[in-house]
Amino acid sequence: MIVIFQEADVTEPFDPAKIKSQFNHVFCVVQPVGTADNRQYKIAFSSKLGTLPYGPLLPPGGIYPKNDHLREFLLYKLINGERAAMYAPDFKGKGINTRKMVLKDIVDKYLKDTVPEAGPMSPGSSSNLRKESGISEKSTGVKTFIGKIFKKSPSISK
Repeated sequence: MIVIFQEADVTEPFDPAKIKSQFNHVFCVVQPVGTADNRQYKIAFSSKLGTLPYGPLLPPGGIYPKNDHLREFLLYKLINGERAAMYAPDFKGKGINTRKMVLKDIVDKYLKDTVPEAGPMSPGSSSNLRKESGISEKSTGVKTFIGKIFKKSPSISK
């Protein structure tokens, strides 16, 4: 999400293609219109291909008086634009990979922290738990991953 503030005297329209980035999908252009006594703002949004439509919709004209309604409208629109960009094809895959890495780190930490005294070859060691539960560096699919942990976890006996 990029918010561009154009001065009132700029006549050339903003061109999002001038900003080369694979991470910026939504652009908001704000330009003051009118005098200081009667300040209004011209607002425009632009999104890259693949970004889903998001609301609230811009009313016709695109010129809004400076008031609390404009502030609230902009906040809603900017937040929704950011959320829509997260589901664009460029970000969607990166988000899935990030969540997989975080889950793997949590599981690795959990297995390490639950068996601190076990030696490398003891039945409760984290390396044996990994083998028993099917956890490997190449594990994919959160559902399968979690399913293997719960199905093959060693039982606790008294």
